[in-house]
Amino acid sequence: MHDLIAPIPYAATLAPCQDRDGRDVLLALVKATFRFTARGEVAAAPRDAQVPVHVADVPWGDPATTSLRYASDVVPARSGTDVAVVGHAWGRGRTEVEAGFRVGNLEKTVVVSGPRVWVGGFPVAIAGPVPFEKVPLRYEHAFGGGYEEDGRGRVAWPENPVGCGFAKAVVDRAPLPAVEYRSGRFRTLRDRPAPAGLGFIPAGWKQRAAFAGTFHAAWERERRPLPPRDLDDRFWDAVPQDQVLRPRLAGGERLVLRALHPEADLVSLEVPRLGFTAAAEVRGEIHELPLVADTLLVEPDEGRLAITFRATFPVGEELLRVGRVVVREGAPR
Repeated sequence: MHDLIAPIPYAATLAPCQDRDGRDVLLALVKATFRFTARGEVAAAPRDAQVPVHVADVPWGDPATTSLRYASDVVPARSGTDVAVVGHAWGRGRTEVEAGFRVGNLEKTVVVSGPRVWVGGFPVAIAGPVPFEKVPLRYEHAFGGGYEEDGRGRVAWPENPVGCGFAKAVVDRAPLPAVEYRSGRFRTLRDRPAPAGLGFIPAGWKQRAAFAGTFHAAWERERRPLPPRDLDDRFWDAVPQDQVLRPRLAGGERLVLRALHPEADLVSLEVPRLGFTAAAEVRGEIHELPLVADTLLVEPDEGRLAITFRATFPVGEELLRVGRVVVREGAPR
């Protein structure tokens, strides 16, 4: 069962999954990893340096207190191509920079500043920002977080429970957000800006959970443990919606990185052109599907990008009868 044949120099795997109605689907996943330089030169990474297909979320540490490093590739579908940047914003001695990316018709920028902290006293003040070399582009450095309250326990900001700045009272020397949107800066204790970032977000955070559907009494009676009928497929997108490329990545697009690379403020490169086809044998019949690019992972610190491709076979009750699955480069014959 599920014998994968993939004569390609990239990471590949098969993974069972279920659609919104509980029907079995079989995913054929390919993750192609490339190296790139500050001059925009791109080459395929060696086989032993290929980023693996992730079958579960990979947090930076304790999943209860840290953000996601990598999101699971095993989901029924994505609504476009998720674009995620994992790394740092490079200040090179400045107090503030604009860091971001552009690919195809998608562009996103965040403002990154050096360390800032509360200074208690009367009046309360903010110290900083100070010059910085680099700041991790993690949601721990964006607005959010939480505080302890008598009788309620921990009160967390639902859009980013691991961040900083969300508090009931000023705590002397407490850190303030370093990654923000230009249109929403944190300046007072009452401010509630949208958490800013360029990476992945967990399914339980408000930005994604809002697409999960309605969990009401009718769902409890008629659907549980299946998702609600009104689940929006954007729930499966593992990045904020302003990081979803539509139409999907096709290859050949120009990718521009700003203040994200350790060696250069501006890096421009061409996304590799790739195409794959998966052919699944079910009860002796061959079903052939093209793979679509649904995630672009960019890791500038490592000079690395990885593109995840997917084909979804709606096998239903035939899941256990799927024999060989062959993945090859090129379009369906």
